[in-house]
Amino acid sequence: MTSTFLQHAVIASGDLVSSVMGIDRARASGMWIPNSETSQVFLQVSWDTTSVNFARVQLSAGGGDWSVASNTTAVAARLGDVAAPFPFARVQLGAAATDIRTFVFSSKV
Repeated sequence: MTSTFLQHAVIASGDLVSSVMGIDRARASGMWIPNSETSQVFLQVSWDTTSVNFARVQLSAGGGDWSVASNTTAVAARLGDVAAPFPFARVQLGAAATDIRTFVFSSKV
């Protein structure tokens, strides 16, 4: 049976990187991105929770990092299976947050 799995990633005011989300076995995923300052939003993944091991997700075609433009309205981004091989993820902003931001990772497990 398939169920929906939700994880929240929080970025504190003044920070670039969110808290860590456990996304093990996630597939068919997406992310709700709150309204924020104009910035690029990146997804980082890792095999453990050590911050030094997180790296940005690359596009499968090698065309750069997976990213979404964020602006004054909320955005829903389709991730598909881009983070599926990794058990942990976090969000990175291109510019420091001016307030607390909460991102929601939604997937089928």
